Amino acid sequence: MDSAGLFTHVAIAAMQVHDGALCRPFLEQAAVLRPGDLLLEDRGFLDGATVTDLKHRRHVDVVIPLKANMLATQEAIALANLADQWEAHPARAD
Repeated sequence: MDSAGLFTHVAIAAMQVHDGALCRPFLEQAAVLRPGDLLLEDRGFLDGATVTDLKHRRHVDVVIPLKANMLATQEAIALANLADQWEAHPARAD
């Protein structure tokens, strides 16, 4: 596993609206997250402070999938349309 890490931290708790609090210590301390790594994060764990810490202090890039109705998605599509670079999803009409 030259270019990948293995998560070995475990936290167990009842699933709640604020599950990010359960994962925050792991994201702040996990030795497996190294500068230059890419973390794919679920929207349910959106936490600006944690994402900012990962990016600025730990130099870990964070990707969060967007929903079609999110402002960031709408702005990205508008900018791509302006640059004539928007490509619709090949299997979806909208």
